[in-house]
Amino acid sequence: MSRNKNILTLVFGLLWIGQMGMCANAASDNTYDFSVEKSIWGKGPVNDIAPEVASEANRDSFVDPFEKAQKIEPSKPENEREKRIQQMLKERQTIKYMPLLTEKSHCSVGLGFVGGLNKYLISSDFGDNSLAFSPGIALDIYYFINQNWGVRTGLGLNFSHSTFKIDGTYTDQQVYTDYEGDKLTLDYKIGSVEETFRNTLLEVPVMLAYDYNDWIGAVGFKFGFPLSGSYEQTMKDVNITGHYPFSGDITNALAIGATQNGTIKKEGDFADKSVFVMLGCSFGRRFRINNMFDFGASAFVDYAVNKLKMNVSAKGDNSQGMQNEDGAFYLIRNTELLSENDLPQSANEERTHVSSVLCGVQGTTGKNIVDEMRYFRVGIKLSIYISNYGNGTKEARAEVERKLDQMR
Repeated sequence: MSRNKNILTLVFGLLWIGQMGMCANAASDNTYDFSVEKSIWGKGPVNDIAPEVASEANRDSFVDPFEKAQKIEPSKPENEREKRIQQMLKERQTIKYMPLLTEKSHCSVGLGFVGGLNKYLISSDFGDNSLAFSPGIALDIYYFINQNWGVRTGLGLNFSHSTFKIDGTYTDQQVYTDYEGDKLTLDYKIGSVEETFRNTLLEVPVMLAYDYNDWIGAVGFKFGFPLSGSYEQTMKDVNITGHYPFSGDITNALAIGATQNGTIKKEGDFADKSVFVMLGCSFGRRFRINNMFDFGASAFVDYAVNKLKMNVSAKGDNSQGMQNEDGAFYLIRNTELLSENDLPQSANEERTHVSSVLCGVQGTTGKNIVDEMRYFRVGIKLSIYISNYGNGTKEARAEVERKLDQMR
């Protein structure tokens, strides 16, 4: 027993001495080998982990909270919510006010009330025409072959009028031959002449139309078919004086139509039914009321490119006019005192008749009182449309509703 104990003591002593020697050697060179070859894993290949770490750092999953806080602003839920609300309102406004057009064909039929100003543009040395209010109604038909391009047609009824006034005092003179072969001269002096011309036009537009986000423009031709045309003429301070070579002034004689300080009123019809060929354009906006109806407001301009020359017929007179032998419509003339005709010895009514200003000719100069006349009109139109935007509209509306449901 004692022997065994001594052997164990000797072994532990040798181990202690060896360990102390190793420590002494390590302390002497102050180094230690930490390589993998000297580790408990033994010898083997070594993988460089630097590339793996760099790759991991570039991934979205790798987040350095301190670095992210410096580079990315914190989220703002209230801003995102505000954006969603604004987007929702925009989508709802789109549904309510704007027709959801597609590339497919679509059409609209509208009834409109028209109000504007019209004028018969004239060329005259004697006076001018005035602007006047012109009401009307219109049935418009728009047909679009796609979302933007289409045509406009329909029917319109326009009630127009305008008043011509002679500037200053009108003077004229005509010479007749009486039944005895004597020359009779009639001098005319008129203080004022006014003629109001009224016309009812049936209008048919044939125009190219363009639609962009419910702003609609149209340009093309418009044809006006006169349904009626009439005039009312008033002459004031009329002085008609007769002269024979052998007599003085004749100021009051029914047989020759002489009168002083009189007033002459005349009504008649325009027998000429010439078609008004107009260039027209319109521009306006549509507003969605519901799935079927739209409200439209537009401005328009019409201008007749053809000259309008009217032939007149006095009411109650079937002669289609009151021209002399030369075919001219004189503003004032005597129905009996025509050249080479006999002057009646007596008469119980005035012989002086009046023609339309717009067709009249001045005897002393041979000038037309109105050389030419063209039609001009400008105004606004308010309409209610029944609109059909094609089958694609329901699909587009359903898509918008689906997006709104996702946003709620």
